[in-house]
Amino acid sequence: MSDNNKLPILYNLLDIKGFRPANYDLRLGNEFFVSREKYPKRLSETDAYIVIEPGDFAILTTYEYIYVPDDLLGLISLRNSYKKYGLINISGFHVDPGYYGKLMFSVYNAGPEKVILKYKEPVFMIMYDKLKEPVLKGYGKEGFENITVDLVSGLIGYSVSPVRLKARIDRLEMQLKIIMAIAIAVVVAKITGVI
Repeated sequence: MSDNNKLPILYNLLDIKGFRPANYDLRLGNEFFVSREKYPKRLSETDAYIVIEPGDFAILTTYEYIYVPDDLLGLISLRNSYKKYGLINISGFHVDPGYYGKLMFSVYNAGPEKVILKYKEPVFMIMYDKLKEPVLKGYGKEGFENITVDLVSGLIGYSVSPVRLKARIDRLEMQLKIIMAIAIAVVVAKITGVI
């Protein structure tokens, strides 16, 4: 809790298992967007998994709503259990004093394999840093509730990634081998007088 405001920092939907010595583990919310899709989608108890392929960008929401009092700064990150597979947080790394709402994480899968996430599982973390004094003006605008059009409009489509480039090179190498084999067969046939 904040000294000045005496309000809960993790405003609702708390999971007591999420508390760690220096942070709180935030769970994956129900709304997400992956760059290979056209629209945001929703997870549920019966459709609980999201797959982020190598080279995909994604926007992920937290299950919890966060409130950051005016005398604290929130510091956010992905949990190491996902970073080690190549999932990278490409959004901001802090939450402004005065913010209330869900958090949106923009992530990129830089790894060689797909990353699978599950609804309501701990994927992110938040830590708090005490400010010397409360800010004069907090966040000042409404926090996130849902993934908006402006968040996804520039991400739709496939991105160029090392994994996708390698797959294209592998296909081109295979095609080149086939063309070379045909060319050699034609030259040998021409030389031996078969053609």
